[in-house]
Amino acid sequence: MRVTFTKVDGKRYLVAIERERGPALVPRHAPGYDDLMPHDLSHYLVEECFEIQLGVWGQLAAAAASSRPHPSTTS
Repeated sequence: MRVTFTKVDGKRYLVAIERERGPALVPRHAPGYDDLMPHDLSHYLVEECFEIQLGVWGQLAAAAASSRPHPSTTS
């Protein structure tokens, strides 16, 4: 899975996700803001470091349905 965080609008981030399984997920505005790190990136790092396979990011990588973000209709 490839996750891209892009800073936009000064204090907002977009998150785009490309997966090996399932459709790509359309970019969406990430919740919260911090000058040092996007909110969703902190969740991603914790799941990766502690090998949490059924966290939000692990489920997205496995092509599980989620209320956030939404599949792209152009993939």
